[in-house]
Amino acid sequence: NKRDISGIEEKVINLYGKGLSTREISDFIEDIYGVELSATMISNITDAVLEEVEEWQKRPLKAVYPNAMQQRCIVHLIRNSVKFVSYKHLKEFCNDLRTIYKSNTEKEARENLEKVKQKWNSIYPTSLKVWEDNWEAICTLFNYSKELRKIMYTTNAIESLNRSYRKYTKTKGVFPSDNSLIKCLYLATKNVEKKWTTRYPNWDMIYNELNILYPNSLN
Repeated sequence: NKRDISGIEEKVINLYGKGLSTREISDFIEDIYGVELSATMISNITDAVLEEVEEWQKRPLKAVYPNAMQQRCIVHLIRNSVKFVSYKHLKEFCNDLRTIYKSNTEKEARENLEKVKQKWNSIYPTSLKVWEDNWEAICTLFNYSKELRKIMYTTNAIESLNRSYRKYTKTKGVFPSDNSLIKCLYLATKNVEKKWTTRYPNWDMIYNELNILYPNSLN
């Protein structure tokens, strides 16, 4: 019946990083180890990461791109375009939009946009305006190969990270302080990073292309 409470602080920090409240952590530790931890004690234990958080926030970035070009998310543009399109036209309309963002060059894409406008403008004038208004942040897509475009055309990677944050924070109705939220998000980030191990398809080809386009920018 010997109790082993070694590494209890690390366990508390890991549980906090998974989105558990101080009450849930206290109940868990008491059930497993028979040790009572107050909310204040748990808060003090997790405060140990604040110094690490500060260092992490102030860390020098390995790659800074002051001349970066902006690329709009194509998926969001499509969603905005079809928002008010009738269901009976939806499939045909989406197929026509595909001719724009699947073009090989910017010139071809612009020509296809004009064709789509001629076809649909009389019915859905605002649906194509979003493409014209954001064209300068769309046309950068055509400077790259199709393999590289697959990374750029959507913000799925960012949205996936945001979903992970929501997963860790939604269990708490309120955070008692800014530091409480910062600790949770930082530890959630460390947990999510452990899953970033999948190699992107055709990465060697993409990496070589980026090195040619932006020499001395990649390590």
